Amino acid sequence: MRKNTLILLCGISGSGKSTFRDLLVEKGMKCVCPDLIRKDLYGDENIQGDGKMVFSIAYDNMIIFGDAKEDVVFDATNITKKARQKIIKRAKNSFDFILCYYLNTPLPVALKRNSQRKRQVPEDVIFSQLKRFEQPSLDEGFEYIAVIECGFNDNLNDGRKVIEELENYYKKY
Repeated sequence: MRKNTLILLCGISGSGKSTFRDLLVEKGMKCVCPDLIRKDLYGDENIQGDGKMVFSIAYDNMIIFGDAKEDVVFDATNITKKARQKIIKRAKNSFDFILCYYLNTPLPVALKRNSQRKRQVPEDVIFSQLKRFEQPSLDEGFEYIAVIECGFNDNLNDGRKVIEELENYYKKY
């Protein structure tokens, strides 16, 4: 029987999560992203709308993909243990492996990236995310945590290397 993987992306706004998500989607993973659900529901990712409904849809989609034995990347900030636990609790019966990719990005880099994109997150929100950020740990239920250092050069080679290493590891299963 095919084994499947859920990857939770973790990092402040502007850390590179969505860019990294796109690398994983290119590899064939399904994407669950509350921002994209907001865009579908409200026509604009910036409209927060009914957060409970947005995340309920995200969780439902994750489970549908997981039960179909698809690999999934969950693209949200996931900056607190509580937020990650909500996902892990729902996912544990649908996925064989639950991983965390933590994009560790210096604040100046995140702020610069944020200022250069169409959909900007207010800086005070990014500062608040950084203050509330809780380092992911294995005791949360992750099989593995990959820390991807996103420095000043905006080079995604580290991310590609992590993907390659994990693909080789999971080929054993």
